Amino acid sequence: MSLAPSVAVPRAGFNPLPLYIGLFCLLWSFAFVAGKIGVTDCPPLILLTARFSLAGVLILGISALRGEGWQLSWRDVAVFAVLGVANNALYLGLGYTGLKTVSAGLGGLIVSANPVFTAMLAALLLGETLTWRKVVGLLLGVVGVTFIVWHRISVGTDSLDGIVYTLASLASIVVGTILFKV
Repeated sequence: MSLAPSVAVPRAGFNPLPLYIGLFCLLWSFAFVAGKIGVTDCPPLILLTARFSLAGVLILGISALRGEGWQLSWRDVAVFAVLGVANNALYLGLGYTGLKTVSAGLGGLIVSANPVFTAMLAALLLGETLTWRKVVGLLLGVVGVTFIVWHRISVGTDSLDGIVYTLASLASIVVGTILFKV
């Protein structure tokens, strides 16, 4: 007979987080293809308005069902509004406008340079450190994207206007990310 008290060991339950992460990654990976398909039949800003409205209604509905209250100051609301404009409205609005005349692959490639430019801007504006190896890697990333974009322009498969819109989309998300870090 043991004198130690019995302790109930909690049983490990199902953790849905990896499933949620996988689903998010799967949906995210189809974003440019779905956007390209969508802008062939619908103006980009109307498509995005419908997308954001649906997301907003779902978020507010789920929040109401869960009984969660709003605990944001007016400053928080203003900060989130600025970040929302930079990281969603401008980023996607300019990006989807660019998708009217560039391929989904090129649009995705240009915007995927986001971490490269964010790291460079964070080093310049926020004092984040960069080693020489990081700088070489960032420069190789920029050279690679530039080479592909230049080639696509010279071949004539993608419109310069669309590329400019997509580059502006990239600039918006880079600035939005830096603002978020501040």
